[in-house]
Amino acid sequence: MGKYNAAETYYRRGLSNLSSNDNQNISLYYYELGRLAKIKGKYESSLQLLFQSLDIDIKSSKSNDPNIANTYNTIGNVYQAQSDYKQALEFYDKALIILRRAYGESDPHVAMCLNNIGAVYQKQGKHKEALGYYQDALVIREKHLPCNDPELGASHNNVGIVYRCLGYTDEALKHYKIALEIYKATLPVIQIKQSVQRVLSKLK
Repeated sequence: MGKYNAAETYYRRGLSNLSSNDNQNISLYYYELGRLAKIKGKYESSLQLLFQSLDIDIKSSKSNDPNIANTYNTIGNVYQAQSDYKQALEFYDKALIILRRAYGESDPHVAMCLNNIGAVYQKQGKHKEALGYYQDALVIREKHLPCNDPELGASHNNVGIVYRCLGYTDEALKHYKIALEIYKATLPVIQIKQSVQRVLSKLK
């Protein structure tokens, strides 16, 4: 936590030294402070700072600026962490509209947002809805990312989890195994192995 406190001190000091008309950096510093507050579990403070950043960007940028989408997405992440799924979906949807306009339908930025929406539906137990968003994110990532990219592994793992929840153990196992291959040299491999074991136990 020490490095986050140091980063917060850096941004607060920097914010106090910025010119009052330096909207771009003021917004950036508010955003980073909001992101740090989320990491530290200070969700209300995080939202306050992120909305300050958003307000500046909306007033000084075009409505389809990807930076605005990024802030919408981060606000959605905070609401998701608070289990306020309605608000999380609202801000993810706002981010998704901008990202599609800025980058097109098939872009890794869009995939990230689709994945976040899928996560909300998964947490609500709406597995069919979650699967649709996770699959859409996976298709985009398969098209644009290297075959060993961790985000691609995460997508396969997410799809596997939902298939397992829906009772499609063969499909779940297929995606878990792909994720396992992608993650085999990284820390999350332990979690993927556990998922594979759960599915294997159902197949016996």
